[in-house]
Amino acid sequence: MLLQFIWWFADPDHIGNPLLFWLLTGSLGFKFLRTLHEWYHYVNVREPIAPTWQPGYAPTVDVLTTFCAGEPYDMIVRTLQAMQAIRYPHTSYLCDEADDPYLRRVCEQLGVVHVTRKIKVHAKAGNINNALRQATGELCVVLDPDHVPTPDFLDQVVPYFQDTKVGFVQVVQAYGNQHESLVARGAAEQTYHFYGPLLMGMNAYNTGQAIGANCTFRRIALDSIGGTHPV
Repeated sequence: MLLQFIWWFADPDHIGNPLLFWLLTGSLGFKFLRTLHEWYHYVNVREPIAPTWQPGYAPTVDVLTTFCAGEPYDMIVRTLQAMQAIRYPHTSYLCDEADDPYLRRVCEQLGVVHVTRKIKVHAKAGNINNALRQATGELCVVLDPDHVPTPDFLDQVVPYFQDTKVGFVQVVQAYGNQHESLVARGAAEQTYHFYGPLLMGMNAYNTGQAIGANCTFRRIALDSIGGTHPV
């Protein structure tokens, strides 16, 4: 089918405006290269093997999420509660760009460290870096304000850091609302494609990406590149 399409597409009788034709050809060529790039990773899809947790290995961990004015309170409170429900010992931080009084009280009630800043630069990355200046954990987890980690989240992630060469561990995210609409389902499927076979293939080639959110970093590795960076 692909060869048939190329043969049909290249037929001079199907070329109308030459400029538009070559612009379209360039777009299709770029898409074709992207597809080949994905297929290259599919060749060696490999699921990481979870290491056995060695007795005595218990690095300190900070778990951070962010808040900006206008985001729903119920969403961020649900995330903060889930963060505190993580069983592995850790310190939770809310990086609050709005310095919201209500969320200050919520953090006090839940035992979450509330952090804000006056000089707001570098967007979300700057907000996280501001909190990292006072966080001292050997590992740090960055979550989006709508993420709801499971209680065993760190139990699944921390053992990978027993290998001192591991700088970060990126995990998959699932959509809790994927059955509510066609758009949500489409977004979820696109995400599963990336976090599933594509990222597992990249893992096999040692080219896995840190997405920034739902990612756990070794603090020394993160500090070595100057913290998080704006996209």
